[in-house]
Amino acid sequence: MRVVRFEDLLVEPIRIVKELCQFLEIEFNQEMLKVPVIGSSTQQDVKNQLLIDSSKKEKWKNGGLNSAEIYLSQLVTNRMMKNFNYDVEKFSFPHILIIFYLISFPIKIILAFLLNIKRMGNIVEVIKKRFFVK
Repeated sequence: MRVVRFEDLLVEPIRIVKELCQFLEIEFNQEMLKVPVIGSSTQQDVKNQLLIDSSKKEKWKNGGLNSAEIYLSQLVTNRMMKNFNYDVEKFSFPHILIIFYLISFPIKIILAFLLNIKRMGNIVEVIKKRFFVK
């Protein structure tokens, strides 16, 4: 198995894709770098734009998540973050919004699942990848 950090792919797409090709024992082709810019929840899809968009690297820091959401995300993913050398944000105390998120999370996860069921394909595989990657 080979793990590639998303940020590394964004910063050095040619090197990373070439390494992946070597790992998979397939020939590198420049066309592999032409990726449709779709699937973003924060902006419109641009289906005719084909590239690996390096501007996505730290987009999460520029809005989208508040400190309570970051705190909870890190709480859930702490072990994986350490395994893949991600920096953990430090908080002096948990934000009051955490209570709201803990109550609303089950509702949101069900809604997200229902609204994206067609995009997911094989649901069992999606759940395995999201929650059980070692």
